[in-house]
Amino acid sequence: MIAGLASLALAGLATVDARVQEAVDRLLEGRAAKVEAVVVVEVATGRVIARGGRLDRPLPPGSTFKLVDVLAAGANRPAALAGTVHCAGRARQSGRDVKCWRPSGHGDLTLEEAIPESCNIYFGALGEQVGTPALVAAARALGVGTGAGRLPDASFPAALVADGEGVLVTARQLAQLARQIALGRRADGAPIASPEVLSRLRRGMRAAVEHGTATGAASSIPVAGKTGSAAFGGGLIGWFVGYAPADEPTVAIAIARKGAMGRETARGAPPIFEAFFHGR
Repeated sequence: MIAGLASLALAGLATVDARVQEAVDRLLEGRAAKVEAVVVVEVATGRVIARGGRLDRPLPPGSTFKLVDVLAAGANRPAALAGTVHCAGRARQSGRDVKCWRPSGHGDLTLEEAIPESCNIYFGALGEQVGTPALVAAARALGVGTGAGRLPDASFPAALVADGEGVLVTARQLAQLARQIALGRRADGAPIASPEVLSRLRRGMRAAVEHGTATGAASSIPVAGKTGSAAFGGGLIGWFVGYAPADEPTVAIAIARKGAMGRETARGAPPIFEAFFHGR
Protein backbone atom coordinates (compact mmCIF):
# COMPACT_ATOMS: atom_id res chain seq x y z
CA MET A 1 0.00 0.00 0.00
CA ILE A 2 1.37 3.42 -0.93
CA ALA A 3 2.22 5.86 1.83
CA GLY A 4 -0.81 8.10 1.34
CA LEU A 5 -3.25 5.20 1.42
CA ALA A 6 -1.57 3.76 4.49
CA SER A 7 -1.87 6.98 6.45
CA LEU A 8 -5.51 7.36 5.48
CA ALA A 9 -6.26 3.77 6.47
CA LEU A 10 -4.73 4.41 9.86
CA ALA A 11 -6.88 7.49 10.18
CA GLY A 12 -9.94 5.32 9.63
CA LEU A 13 -11.15 7.10 6.51
CA ALA A 14 -12.94 4.24 4.76
CA THR A 15 -14.24 6.53 2.02
CA VAL A 16 -10.84 6.86 0.36
CA ASP A 17 -10.87 6.31 -3.39
CA ALA A 18 -7.65 4.43 -4.12
CA ARG A 19 -7.39 5.67 -7.69
CA VAL A 20 -7.75 9.29 -6.65
CA GLN A 21 -5.35 8.87 -3.72
CA GLU A 22 -2.73 7.46 -6.09
CA ALA A 23 -3.13 10.52 -8.33
CA VAL A 24 -2.77 12.79 -5.30
CA ASP A 25 0.33 10.91 -4.14
CA ARG A 26 1.94 11.22 -7.58
CA LEU A 27 1.32 14.95 -7.51
CA LEU A 28 2.83 15.28 -4.04
CA GLU A 29 5.85 13.15 -4.89
CA GLY A 30 6.81 15.10 -8.00
CA ARG A 31 10.08 16.78 -7.08
CA ALA A 32 9.41 19.88 -9.16
CA ALA A 33 5.82 20.25 -8.02
CA LYS A 34 6.45 21.49 -4.45
CA VAL A 35 2.81 20.80 -3.66
CA GLU A 36 1.92 21.90 -0.15
CA ALA A 37 -1.50 20.26 0.19
CA VAL A 38 -4.27 18.55 -1.75
CA VAL A 39 -7.80 17.82 -0.54
CA VAL A 40 -10.45 16.01 -2.58
CA VAL A 41 -14.01 15.86 -1.23
CA GLU A 42 -17.25 14.25 -2.31
CA VAL A 43 -19.72 17.02 -3.05
CA ALA A 44 -22.85 15.18 -1.88
CA THR A 45 -21.50 14.30 1.57
CA GLY A 46 -18.42 16.44 2.18
CA ARG A 47 -16.38 13.31 2.91
CA VAL A 48 -12.67 13.46 2.16
CA ILE A 49 -11.93 10.84 -0.51
CA ALA A 50 -8.23 11.64 -0.97
CA ARG A 51 -5.75 13.99 0.64
CA GLY A 52 -2.08 14.70 1.17
CA GLY A 53 0.36 17.25 2.50
CA ARG A 54 -0.25 19.79 5.22
CA LEU A 55 -4.02 20.12 5.09
CA ASP A 56 -4.41 22.42 8.06
CA ARG A 57 -1.42 24.68 7.61
CA PRO A 58 -2.67 28.30 7.49
CA LEU A 59 -1.78 29.94 4.19
CA PRO A 60 -2.78 33.19 2.44
CA PRO A 61 -5.61 32.48 -0.02
CA GLY A 62 -4.77 35.10 -2.64
CA SER A 63 -7.53 35.51 -5.18
CA THR A 64 -9.44 32.41 -4.15
CA PHE A 65 -10.93 34.71 -1.51
CA LYS A 66 -12.72 36.54 -4.34
CA LEU A 67 -15.26 33.73 -4.24
CA VAL A 68 -16.14 34.89 -0.73
CA ASP A 69 -16.38 38.48 -2.01
CA VAL A 70 -19.14 37.50 -4.42
CA LEU A 71 -21.10 35.61 -1.79
CA ALA A 72 -20.72 38.46 0.72
CA ALA A 73 -21.96 40.96 -1.85
CA GLY A 74 -24.89 38.74 -2.76
CA ALA A 75 -25.94 38.55 0.88
CA ASN A 76 -25.34 42.18 1.85
CA ARG A 77 -25.21 44.39 -1.22
CA PRO A 78 -26.45 42.62 -4.37
CA ALA A 79 -26.63 45.91 -6.27
CA ALA A 80 -22.82 45.98 -6.16
CA LEU A 81 -22.79 43.00 -8.53
CA ALA A 82 -24.72 44.88 -11.22
CA GLY A 83 -23.11 46.79 -14.07
CA THR A 84 -19.38 47.04 -14.72
CA VAL A 85 -16.19 48.23 -13.04
CA HIS A 86 -13.43 49.87 -15.06
CA CYS A 87 -9.92 48.50 -14.56
CA ALA A 88 -7.09 50.76 -15.73
CA GLY A 89 -4.42 48.58 -14.15
CA ARG A 90 -4.33 50.44 -10.85
CA ALA A 91 -6.65 52.44 -8.61
CA ARG A 92 -6.83 54.19 -5.28
CA GLN A 93 -9.03 51.97 -3.12
CA SER A 94 -9.59 51.96 0.65
CA GLY A 95 -6.88 54.60 0.94
CA ARG A 96 -4.29 52.36 -0.74
CA ASP A 97 -2.82 52.07 -4.21
CA VAL A 98 -4.13 48.79 -5.59
CA LYS A 99 -2.55 47.25 -8.67
CA CYS A 100 -4.04 44.69 -11.00
CA TRP A 101 -1.91 41.79 -12.20
CA ARG A 102 -2.42 43.16 -15.73
CA PRO A 103 -0.60 46.54 -15.77
CA SER A 104 -2.50 47.73 -18.83
CA GLY A 105 -5.81 46.98 -17.15
CA HIS A 106 -8.84 44.96 -18.20
CA GLY A 107 -11.15 47.79 -19.19
CA ASP A 108 -14.82 47.50 -18.26
CA LEU A 109 -15.72 44.20 -16.61
CA THR A 110 -18.92 42.53 -15.47
CA LEU A 111 -18.82 39.99 -12.64
CA GLU A 112 -18.80 37.09 -15.11
CA GLU A 113 -15.76 38.64 -16.83
CA ALA A 114 -13.96 39.63 -13.64
CA ILE A 115 -13.93 36.12 -12.16
CA PRO A 116 -12.03 34.40 -15.01
CA GLU A 117 -9.69 37.41 -15.29
CA SER A 118 -9.27 37.57 -11.48
CA CYS A 119 -9.20 41.36 -11.71
CA ASN A 120 -7.92 42.98 -8.51
CA ILE A 121 -9.47 46.34 -9.35
CA TYR A 122 -12.94 44.88 -9.87
CA PHE A 123 -12.86 42.95 -6.62
CA GLY A 124 -11.23 45.80 -4.73
CA ALA A 125 -14.15 48.01 -5.75
CA LEU A 126 -16.57 45.26 -4.76
CA GLY A 127 -14.88 44.92 -1.39
CA GLU A 128 -15.17 48.66 -0.77
CA GLN A 129 -18.93 48.50 -1.35
CA VAL A 130 -19.42 45.43 0.83
CA GLY A 131 -17.03 46.42 3.64
CA THR A 132 -14.63 44.41 5.76
CA PRO A 133 -17.15 43.38 8.47
CA ALA A 134 -19.45 41.81 5.88
CA LEU A 135 -16.56 40.09 4.09
CA VAL A 136 -15.33 38.63 7.36
CA ALA A 137 -18.83 37.55 8.41
CA ALA A 138 -19.37 35.79 5.08
CA ALA A 139 -16.02 34.01 5.35
CA ARG A 140 -16.82 32.87 8.88
CA ALA A 141 -20.23 31.54 7.84
CA LEU A 142 -18.51 29.55 5.07
CA GLY A 143 -15.87 28.18 7.43
CA VAL A 144 -13.08 30.08 5.66
CA GLY A 145 -10.36 31.60 7.83
CA THR A 146 -11.76 30.03 11.00
CA GLY A 147 -10.02 27.61 13.39
CA ALA A 148 -6.40 27.31 12.26
CA GLY A 149 -6.98 30.20 9.85
CA ARG A 150 -7.21 33.91 10.45
CA LEU A 151 -9.57 36.73 9.57
CA PRO A 152 -8.76 40.46 9.85
CA ASP A 153 -10.46 42.93 12.14
CA ALA A 154 -12.92 45.54 10.93
CA SER A 155 -10.25 48.20 10.44
CA PHE A 156 -8.37 46.27 7.76
CA PRO A 157 -8.85 47.94 4.32
CA ALA A 158 -11.75 46.28 2.54
CA ALA A 159 -10.14 46.46 -0.91
CA LEU A 160 -7.19 44.45 0.40
CA VAL A 161 -9.33 41.93 2.26
CA ALA A 162 -11.22 41.39 -1.00
CA ASP A 163 -7.98 40.15 -2.56
CA GLY A 164 -7.29 37.85 0.39
CA GLU A 165 -4.84 40.05 2.29
CA GLY A 166 -4.92 39.76 6.06
CA VAL A 167 -6.54 36.33 5.70
CA LEU A 168 -5.16 32.84 6.32
CA VAL A 169 -6.96 29.67 5.27
CA THR A 170 -6.32 25.95 5.03
CA ALA A 171 -6.59 23.61 2.06
CA ARG A 172 -9.34 21.73 3.84
CA GLN A 173 -11.36 24.96 4.19
CA LEU A 174 -11.01 25.88 0.53
CA ALA A 175 -12.03 22.40 -0.62
CA GLN A 176 -15.16 22.76 1.49
CA LEU A 177 -15.76 26.24 0.06
CA ALA A 178 -15.70 24.79 -3.46
CA ARG A 179 -18.09 22.07 -2.29
CA GLN A 180 -20.52 24.62 -0.84
CA ILE A 181 -20.56 26.55 -4.11
CA ALA A 182 -21.12 23.31 -6.01
CA LEU A 183 -24.03 22.40 -3.70
CA GLY A 184 -25.48 25.88 -3.45
CA ARG A 185 -25.74 25.69 0.31
CA ARG A 186 -23.55 26.10 3.38
CA ALA A 187 -22.56 23.36 5.78
CA ASP A 188 -25.49 24.35 8.03
CA GLY A 189 -27.91 23.86 5.14
CA ALA A 190 -28.60 27.55 4.51
CA PRO A 191 -28.60 28.74 0.88
CA ILE A 192 -25.18 30.04 -0.06
CA ALA A 193 -26.63 32.77 -2.28
CA SER A 194 -29.68 33.69 -4.32
CA PRO A 195 -30.17 31.56 -7.45
CA GLU A 196 -29.10 34.50 -9.65
CA VAL A 197 -25.88 35.22 -7.75
CA LEU A 198 -25.02 31.53 -7.51
CA SER A 199 -25.57 31.07 -11.24
CA ARG A 200 -23.36 34.05 -12.09
CA LEU A 201 -20.61 32.87 -9.75
CA ARG A 202 -20.66 29.37 -11.23
CA ARG A 203 -20.58 30.75 -14.79
CA GLY A 204 -17.55 32.85 -13.90
CA MET A 205 -15.76 29.86 -12.39
CA ARG A 206 -16.46 27.75 -15.47
CA ALA A 207 -15.19 30.57 -17.69
CA ALA A 208 -12.01 30.73 -15.58
CA VAL A 209 -11.20 27.18 -16.68
CA GLU A 210 -12.39 27.61 -20.25
CA HIS A 211 -10.48 30.80 -21.07
CA GLY A 212 -9.27 32.52 -17.90
CA THR A 213 -6.54 32.11 -15.30
CA ALA A 214 -7.45 28.47 -14.57
CA THR A 215 -7.15 26.98 -18.09
CA GLY A 216 -4.55 24.53 -16.78
CA ALA A 217 -7.34 22.72 -14.92
CA ALA A 218 -9.20 21.84 -18.12
CA SER A 219 -9.96 18.14 -18.32
CA SER A 220 -12.09 15.72 -20.34
CA ILE A 221 -14.80 16.59 -17.80
CA PRO A 222 -16.14 20.18 -17.66
CA VAL A 223 -14.48 21.90 -14.69
CA ALA A 224 -15.28 25.09 -12.78
CA GLY A 225 -12.65 26.73 -10.61
CA LYS A 226 -10.67 29.68 -9.35
CA THR A 227 -6.96 30.35 -8.99
CA GLY A 228 -5.12 32.36 -6.38
CA SER A 229 -1.55 33.57 -5.89
CA ALA A 230 -0.08 35.18 -2.78
CA ALA A 231 3.25 36.11 -1.26
CA PHE A 232 4.33 33.51 1.26
CA GLY A 233 7.54 32.92 3.19
CA GLY A 234 9.65 35.04 0.87
CA GLY A 235 8.16 33.30 -2.15
CA LEU A 236 4.75 32.41 -3.54
CA ILE A 237 1.88 30.12 -2.77
CA GLY A 238 -0.42 29.23 -5.65
CA TRP A 239 -3.94 27.79 -5.35
CA PHE A 240 -6.50 26.06 -7.45
CA VAL A 241 -9.95 25.33 -6.05
CA GLY A 242 -12.82 23.92 -8.05
CA TYR A 243 -15.27 21.15 -8.80
CA ALA A 244 -16.45 18.86 -11.59
CA PRO A 245 -18.49 18.24 -13.60
CA ALA A 246 -19.23 21.94 -13.84
CA ASP A 247 -22.98 21.47 -14.38
CA GLU A 248 -23.64 18.53 -12.03
CA PRO A 249 -20.77 18.56 -9.50
CA THR A 250 -19.66 15.32 -7.92
CA VAL A 251 -16.19 16.13 -6.59
CA ALA A 252 -14.44 19.27 -5.31
CA ILE A 253 -10.74 19.90 -4.78
CA ALA A 254 -8.21 22.34 -3.41
CA ILE A 255 -4.52 22.33 -4.33
CA ALA A 256 -1.83 24.54 -2.79
CA ARG A 257 1.62 24.71 -4.38
CA LYS A 258 4.71 26.50 -3.10
CA GLY A 259 6.78 28.67 -5.42
CA ALA A 260 4.09 28.83 -8.08
CA MET A 261 1.32 31.05 -9.36
CA GLY A 262 -2.26 29.87 -9.39
CA ARG A 263 -2.10 29.34 -13.17
CA GLU A 264 0.62 26.73 -12.67
CA THR A 265 -1.08 25.14 -9.69
CA ALA A 266 -4.22 24.53 -11.76
CA ARG A 267 -2.27 22.05 -13.90
CA GLY A 268 -2.28 19.60 -11.02
CA ALA A 269 -6.06 19.21 -11.15
CA PRO A 270 -6.67 17.22 -14.39
CA PRO A 271 -4.94 13.98 -13.27
CA ILE A 272 -7.06 14.00 -10.11
CA PHE A 273 -10.31 14.59 -11.99
CA GLU A 274 -9.38 11.95 -14.56
CA ALA A 275 -8.63 9.43 -11.83
CA PHE A 276 -11.94 10.11 -10.15
CA PHE A 277 -14.08 9.88 -13.28
CA HIS A 278 -12.12 7.44 -15.43
CA GLY A 279 -9.75 5.62 -13.11
CA ARG A 280 -6.69 6.79 -15.07
